[in-house]
Amino acid sequence: MKKLCALLLLFCAPVWVSAQNVGVSITSISRAADEQFPVVRSGDAKVTEKINTFLQVNNLGHVPNAPENPFRVFRLPNGTRTNSFYGFNQFKTPENILSLEIRAEFCTTSCDPYSIYENFDLRNGNKIILSQIFTTKGIQEVQKTVDKNINKLVNSFVLDAKDSLRSSTLTKEERRDLEAQLEMYETCRLSSNFFNPKFYFNDHKLYLLPPKCSSRARKELDALSDYRFAYHIKEIRPYLSIYGLSLFSGNKITGKSGSIQGKLFKGTIGKSRITAVFDKHSPSNSFSGTYWYDDKKLPRQWTSIGKFEQRKLHLEEVSSNGDQAATVDAQYGKEGIFGFWTKTSNGNKPLRLQLIEY
Repeated sequence: MKKLCALLLLFCAPVWVSAQNVGVSITSISRAADEQFPVVRSGDAKVTEKINTFLQVNNLGHVPNAPENPFRVFRLPNGTRTNSFYGFNQFKTPENILSLEIRAEFCTTSCDPYSIYENFDLRNGNKIILSQIFTTKGIQEVQKTVDKNINKLVNSFVLDAKDSLRSSTLTKEERRDLEAQLEMYETCRLSSNFFNPKFYFNDHKLYLLPPKCSSRARKELDALSDYRFAYHIKEIRPYLSIYGLSLFSGNKITGKSGSIQGKLFKGTIGKSRITAVFDKHSPSNSFSGTYWYDDKKLPRQWTSIGKFEQRKLHLEEVSSNGDQAATVDAQYGKEGIFGFWTKTSNGNKPLRLQLIEY
């Protein structure tokens, strides 16, 4: 690590610069109590545009400045809604980072509160992807630590539960619930996921929130609730990538990463101007994205067909009724994404697709 710092003195200066985000302000998109969703403003118009696009497209299914109500996708025909948003919080972070918590509630027959965590690089407006701030070895080491901590909690609960089952004072219902909890924890494969984890930064620490063992249907059985592990930045410093070091040091220079994830692109399909974001990635190396025609601002979904390998994109666009509407075959390189978009219909010629990172 010392040799690395000698070579990269620019990035290895103080790793954490804790100046709060000067010039960043956050207001709500609406005054309604159940529509409290953040709108971010920074001193850079392009960064502001990108952050709010990611926030609204990914969490509301809404393109900023579209004429429709931003919360329309959550409204049911009877006037009720499935999701409500009750507030947000900006964490204390280094000057290059914006870290937010959005508090929401999902309702069907019952209502469940949940939190959304969003993290952005204020130098360029890109989303911060956890796997990109660590080296490959660093990801493995941090993941081992997280898994060890989770298993320690689960093993402790299992041992206590087995001791309790030996007690003759348990009621029939208590014994049934305890046995169900044991089955859930012993069969659950607990592993942190560095592709789509929840995480945030606050007060010199990185907080990781790995997936819970229980599903929503079995949440009443989950005695351990949320897993939340805090790591001081000094602990993870040896595992940071060059990008991670620059992010935490306050360095204003950022290069382009080789990943498509967490970025916004602008370009064309044929002669029509479009915008696209690629945000969701899975361990199987598949991913999804959203694009829209700039004049219509109606989001359309792209999902990958197979794996994202050798920078080749094979995407499927599905219509509202679930049928394939179009396909994309393209190549992702340093200059952007170039290929063809083809509407799924006999006789349609492929249209040239060009997307440049914004």
